[in-house]
Amino acid sequence: MLKPGGTYGEGDEALEFYAKHTAQIEIVRLDRTMEQIVFPVPNICEFLTQESKLRVYYTTERDEQGSKINDFFLRSEDLFNEMNWQKKLRGTQEATGNTNTVPSQPILYWCSRNMSFWSSISFNLAVLMNVLVAFFYPLEGVRGGQATFVLFY
Repeated sequence: MLKPGGTYGEGDEALEFYAKHTAQIEIVRLDRTMEQIVFPVPNICEFLTQESKLRVYYTTERDEQGSKINDFFLRSEDLFNEMNWQKKLRGTQEATGNTNTVPSQPILYWCSRNMSFWSSISFNLAVLMNVLVAFFYPLEGVRGGQATFVLFY
C-alpha cells in the first residue's frame, strides 16, 4: 500500500514525494539480525549524474564486510564537488528558493552531462590521428616515400 500507483490510487503524490526524497539501506548487526534504515536524501543529490552513480556502483570495493562504507566516504568529497558543479551549471539558487528550469550555461551543462560520450569521441579521434600519421609519415629511402604497414588487431 505504500508504493505509488497502488490499487487505491489515493495519496500517490505524497508517496511519490516520499519515494523520491528518501532512501534505505539494510544493515546486518553483530547478532545477525537485519535492520532497515530509512533516511532523507538531500536536495543536492538530484544533481549527481547517472554516469557518476553507475561509476560508484561498479567500482566500489566489495571485498570485505564494511569496505563499501569506507570506499564510499573516500569518494564523497569528489561526488559532493561534482554535485555543486552541476548545480552551478544549471543555474539554480537554493538559498532564495528560485529554481530556474533553463540552465544558465546550457552548452557546458549538456557537455558535462555526457562526459563518457566526449571521452569516447576524444579517444577515437586520437586513434584516427595516430593511424593517419603512421600511414602518411614520409619515410626516406623507401620506394616513392611510402611504406607498407601491417596492423594487428
